[in-house]
Amino acid sequence: MPDASRTQAALTTATPTCPSPVPAGDTGAAILAQAQKWIGLAYQYGGGDQNGPTVGTNSNGSGNPGFDCSGLTVWAVHQATNGKVLLPRTAATQFQDRRWRHVPYDQLQVGDLVFWPGSSGTPSAPSHVGIYAGDQRFFNAPFTGAKLRFDSMAPGTYRYQTFIAGARITG
Repeated sequence: MPDASRTQAALTTATPTCPSPVPAGDTGAAILAQAQKWIGLAYQYGGGDQNGPTVGTNSNGSGNPGFDCSGLTVWAVHQATNGKVLLPRTAATQFQDRRWRHVPYDQLQVGDLVFWPGSSGTPSAPSHVGIYAGDQRFFNAPFTGAKLRFDSMAPGTYRYQTFIAGARITG
């Protein structure tokens, strides 16, 4: 019994590894909640759309469905808004979508889309997008060979240094 009590106490006082979503009913929290359902799923270049993961161009060779960064955001936003908002397919076109207000790093809120030039993009046409999770972290489908995960964008990190802007999704 003492071992069980210590185990229970340790589990209930441990800090969660995933950010806690903000209150229910908030679009941003809903976007993050939808996306993080897929934590650990394999990245697939060209994978995913508003209906869920797809094989895409099968970049990891598994033949299994997955998401790339923008496929994940398309799906999460579509689900979080009950199908009312369908984002364009690529990170660049999502960033350029004039329906959403761009926000700087210090004004990010949970669920904001966050953008970087990536390996083949530019500040005006980024090639990587994720979802801000709070606490200087974001959820994303990072690259071929990786799984969907949380990453840091804290000051001093590469993601902080190359951050372009966020986009606040409303709807």
